[in-house]
Amino acid sequence: MSLNFTLDNFKYMTSEKAELENEFENASDRYKKILEKQLESINIWLKNYNKNLKDYSSFMSYLYKNDISDIIINSVNVYKEKKVLIYSPTQVGKTNAMIQVIKDSIYHGISIIVSCDNKKDQLEQFVKRLTQTKVAVS
Repeated sequence: MSLNFTLDNFKYMTSEKAELENEFENASDRYKKILEKQLESINIWLKNYNKNLKDYSSFMSYLYKNDISDIIINSVNVYKEKKVLIYSPTQVGKTNAMIQVIKDSIYHGISIIVSCDNKKDQLEQFVKRLTQTKVAVS
């Protein structure tokens, strides 16, 4: 299942799961096996969504923590500023996550600088998506 981890997709997957569970009650044994595989796939997606949501919440808590000197990451003290590197495989929702971080940071009055790969097409795509979400780009 290759849906990005968005709230809309979460609502869709939750709804889809409920429909499949309703179908399951009256299904033939053969069809139940098909439904079980679909439900298993949805459950895996929902589990990963919840894990990512928890990771995102932890990340935002770190980002908004006032006392920077108390923060320790990988046994290294962070002073004066917070630096964050977001990396992951392709097509897992990095851009959506970064846009949400930027929007949340702006909401909380935190300045943020984003640096992208120097590939022009990737940078243009990122700026386009930021602009579509009405985030100021300069």
